Amino acid sequence: MLTIALPSKGRLKDDTEHYFKSIGLTIKTDGSGREYTGYFSGLENNRVLFLQASEIARRLDDGTIDCGVTGLDLIAERRAIDNVFTYKQLDFGYADLIFAVPETWIDVHSIADLDDIMFFFRRNHGMRFRIATKYINLTTDFLKQHSISDYRIIESQGATEGAPAAGVAEAVVDITSTGSTLRANALKIIPDGVMLKSQALFLGSYQTDWNTQKLSTLRRILDFITAHKRASIYKVLHGSFAQGAKSDVMDCLISFKAQDIHIFDTGFVCLMDTIRVHSFTEILRASGADIIAVSECENIFRSESELFDDFLESLNKKSSA
Repeated sequence: MLTIALPSKGRLKDDTEHYFKSIGLTIKTDGSGREYTGYFSGLENNRVLFLQASEIARRLDDGTIDCGVTGLDLIAERRAIDNVFTYKQLDFGYADLIFAVPETWIDVHSIADLDDIMFFFRRNHGMRFRIATKYINLTTDFLKQHSISDYRIIESQGATEGAPAAGVAEAVVDITSTGSTLRANALKIIPDGVMLKSQALFLGSYQTDWNTQKLSTLRRILDFITAHKRASIYKVLHGSFAQGAKSDVMDCLISFKAQDIHIFDTGFVCLMDTIRVHSFTEILRASGADIIAVSECENIFRSESELFDDFLESLNKKSSA
């Protein structure tokens, strides 16, 4: 079976389930209220696991799941970018990984200022400057890029923003979406201290065993994603021909590059990109179209599957490398 891991709690869980439902894939569980497994209804050969977002990142990295939704920050922290393929940026779960210091540090205007702070901190306190974070790799890489090394990481598993007030650390590196928790703890983001702009991603693992059955199910999921995106770009036009105007209307459809044109004895159906619909309907009526109905649709499926083809090409390159 194709195994898809989704976030098990919080806003990310709700947004993920809403997204898949919006594209036509509803997740079913046993209804007990403590569900840890499920499946996409109407889709064969699949199972859904509900896991913590950090666990999803780990299991995508080691290949013990096939696909999953998690944050870019967690994938980057595991240094797993080369082990995953991004099928879709999901346009939710936005957050920034930031470097923050106490608001009272009015002389700290950039990351470069930390070098002096760390020097005087060691001289005055006899120990290295402490940074509380659970993003150890990203913090290390970021500070290395800025040639800063005189610090110590204090690994945090929760309530990171409270570390300076508790005397556990002098600064923090953490993820934030609104900054309200930082402000509540009298912390400020260093202006050039946004280390990563994260969001939720739908990812596939290169490390798992991609057999024919899994790939077939994956293609169906990616078809729904592509079809939903396509439907957001186009409107469907249903029109009829006025007496003797069929040829002129057909020329208009072709000239303005309408998509998926279907011509009947008395009318036509086509797709037109949303931004040109209004002007296009005016031109069609001037060409002899009689009644034109414009409608939205949930999905527009086609025979090709660009997302799947891109993944398959990338997977083949990985396998032959």
